[in-house]
Amino acid sequence: MLFERFRIRKTQPPALPADQEALIELVRTEQNAARRLEACHRIDRLEALRAFAETDRDAGLRELAQARYRKLLCGGEDQQEPALAERLAALARLEDPRLLEWLATQAYEPELRRQAIARLTDPEALAACALNDAMTANRRAAVERLAHRPALEQVARQIGKRDKQVYRIARRKLKEIAEREALPRRLHQEGEALCERFERLGRFENWVQDHALLALLDDQWTALEDQVEAPLRIRQARARQRFVDAYAAYCQEHQERLAAEQARQANRGTRERLIEALGICASLDEAEALVEQKEEIQRQWQALDALPEALGQPLDRAYARAARQAEARLEALRAQRAVATRLARLIESLNACLRQSHPLDQAQAGALLREAEECQGDSESAAALAATGRELCAQLEARLARQVQHARQRLAEAQEKLKELAQALEDGELKRAEPLRQSLQASLELAVHSGLPAQECQALEKALQQLAPQIREWQQWRKWGTDGHRARLCQAMEELETAASPLEAKAQRLHELQMEWKASDQDGSPVNHPLWERFHAASERVYVRCKPYLDRQAAEREAARAARAALCDQFETFLDQVDWDRVDWKAVTRAQREMRQQWAALGETEGRHRRALEKRFHRARQRLDERLAAERERNQAQKRQLIARLEALAEEPDLEQAIAACKRLQHDWHTTVPARQKEENRLWQQFRDACEAVFARRREQFEALAAEQEEHRKTREEICAAGEALVAAATEAEALEAAWPALEERWRATAGLPLPRGAAGPLERRWRQVLEHREHRRRGLQAKRRQATLDLLARQAAVCAELERAAEAGQVAGARIEAAEAAWEALPGQVDKRLQGGILARFKAARQAASGEKTTAWRDALPENARRRAELCLQLEILGHIESPPEHLQERLAFQVNRLKEHMRSGEKDPLAEAPRLLERWYLYGPAAAADTPALEARFERAREALEQADRDAGAAPLDEPAPVSASVPAAPHPS
Repeated sequence: MLFERFRIRKTQPPALPADQEALIELVRTEQNAARRLEACHRIDRLEALRAFAETDRDAGLRELAQARYRKLLCGGEDQQEPALAERLAALARLEDPRLLEWLATQAYEPELRRQAIARLTDPEALAACALNDAMTANRRAAVERLAHRPALEQVARQIGKRDKQVYRIARRKLKEIAEREALPRRLHQEGEALCERFERLGRFENWVQDHALLALLDDQWTALEDQVEAPLRIRQARARQRFVDAYAAYCQEHQERLAAEQARQANRGTRERLIEALGICASLDEAEALVEQKEEIQRQWQALDALPEALGQPLDRAYARAARQAEARLEALRAQRAVATRLARLIESLNACLRQSHPLDQAQAGALLREAEECQGDSESAAALAATGRELCAQLEARLARQVQHARQRLAEAQEKLKELAQALEDGELKRAEPLRQSLQASLELAVHSGLPAQECQALEKALQQLAPQIREWQQWRKWGTDGHRARLCQAMEELETAASPLEAKAQRLHELQMEWKASDQDGSPVNHPLWERFHAASERVYVRCKPYLDRQAAEREAARAARAALCDQFETFLDQVDWDRVDWKAVTRAQREMRQQWAALGETEGRHRRALEKRFHRARQRLDERLAAERERNQAQKRQLIARLEALAEEPDLEQAIAACKRLQHDWHTTVPARQKEENRLWQQFRDACEAVFARRREQFEALAAEQEEHRKTREEICAAGEALVAAATEAEALEAAWPALEERWRATAGLPLPRGAAGPLERRWRQVLEHREHRRRGLQAKRRQATLDLLARQAAVCAELERAAEAGQVAGARIEAAEAAWEALPGQVDKRLQGGILARFKAARQAASGEKTTAWRDALPENARRRAELCLQLEILGHIESPPEHLQERLAFQVNRLKEHMRSGEKDPLAEAPRLLERWYLYGPAAAADTPALEARFERAREALEQADRDAGAAPLDEPAPVSASVPAAPHPS
């Protein structure tokens, strides 16, 4: 036994090393398979295990290394596993998709699973991760990488309410896949539709309209061209080139056809305009303009090509008559000019005399009045000048009369002013005496100029001569005193020039001395020019010394003034332009604060500007403060009102309305201009408590909601069934329209009611089908009634036409009128009062014309009726795609271009889309002349036949109805 024990111990292999490098080397070099397996089981180096799993010679060891590598990479609770960063780096180098799937589902750390998911490509594995991963971020990453429809459908079907975000992502990606799969089909359909529109270009030979439409189609095709198939591109190119070639051929043919007629009409029209212009020359009032225009017209007339004799002789005779009239007018104008020139000079002299501010000279004014009496004119312009001269003479005579009266009045007041003048001289008040002397001297001059007798002026003239020495004496005394003061000011200014004072004090003293000199000039003493020149020179020298300081101060004050004025402008502009009903109050509050800060930072301004600017800024700030205060109070009152309304909703019986109202009130809660923070917090807490009280009741109503939803579903099904029965039983469009609003109102009343899940869609589709059937039924009934209306209108118009033809031919007979009235009475009346009134007015007018009443007015309306009927025929021909007569081609082209521009610019309904309205207007219009009627009738009948044929070929709804809509979209009601 001891021997055996010793032998066994001796044959046991040595223990495995603990060092990883030694273990790795052992696996590489050991021959014993069991020891290699055990050593591999203890290795935790990921790179070594990966190398053994890929390259080792032993399949068992490769499998063990692979399992060990997978276990360590997944992680767990093993303390010897590599760090997460190392495992993430190893995962980044993996290429085995099976191992990536294993890590995406079995890895311990969410980060490791997320990195594995980011490299997965197998849809089933990604779907499993999106459904089963414990982390929301990993599930979202997995579903974001999915692009396989079955896998996405599996995720959307199985995830349910466990992860709504994953469900929404899956649904979104399914929608994107569906749109991507449908894109080629949609592009093909759009390309087919555009190719068909290109192929329809020029089909009805509406060349101008189709050429304008070509640019719109080109823009639409450019957006699709790179995405459609090559056959469609070839088809579009062929169709477009076909239309372009056809349009070029049409333009060339049209231009050639119109060229000859346009040239002849242009020559004739030019000659007619020249004759008309020459006739206008005979009415000109300026000889130079008449001569210039006459010569220009003659030059243009001679430059024109000759017309055929039948057309040219009448025009030549008319031109000769107009030329003779123009020559006669020229001679008359030259004769009138001499008289007018003399009158104009006289009027100018009269105006100059009246405009002068000093008194009028009696002799000069009398000479002008005598000349005006001698100068008269016969022409209209001379007569007008003469009338103006007489009016000015009357004004001059009136002014002379007033001047004489005023002169006598001033002479009467002169004695009192002489006494005042003598008293002022006696008192030594020369300042009061000087104005009195000047006033008396002006009164004397006024009397002399007004032509008053010399004896009336002698007394005043003598008194002034007696007072003149005394006035001169006092003037000399005042001049002596003032000159002394001015000399002292000159000396002070010269001393200031050499004074060593600061520039600021020197500038202030300069201003004071200048103000004193100005005050000395205002006391009435005459100016001493030597002293003034001395003072002015000294002032200029002082000013030059002070100029840097004055300029700097002026610039600073001006800059501050400009800045304050600009700030006031900005403030006032802001207040004037802001819409206080939709204003951003936070921005307004911020603007107020910024305005105050900017105002305080600005410098001082001059006193003459400062007070006005301060008042201006204060008024603007007061306006804004009033607005803010009012808004703050309004906002607080609104918040208190919202709280009161919420508190009242706590007892509202209708919980849905209470919740809806609560949500609206929550939306209405906002702060515009805040109050104190404590007050704002208190109101907000009250608001939240009131909202919580309303929403707390909602939880109690969920149990009863299911029964209500089922009841609402049944109600909607009953409404659909009632609509189907009403459409099936309708025989008149009016009855259908009258009964439908009540049913629609019932449907709208139940629109907001809750329904079971999945029931809303089928009910909506069923109701849309009911609306579509109702629309189709209504259209059919209206089309039938319109046809009957048009037929009756044609019969009524035929009765009117019989009377109108008789009235125009003068074949009026009582029996014929009675027969027409009998035929009219036999016809039923129109249901539409507008149509019945219009055709009845035509019948009455025809009966009056046939009876001999108002015949002149009726016949005068024939040309206008012919024009209106021709315009209507043109519109019907455009709508019916038929040719118009050659003389109307230009009018048709202009109408089509304007119509297309208006339709493309504003998107308005095409005015030619209502053919029945145009046909009705034809029968309502009055008659045209007998000469015009056959051609217009033929055009109308041809257009009507074309419209009816096009309607039959299309096999569609009536002409003014749109095509039926698809079953998935309800048709909009057509306006009656």
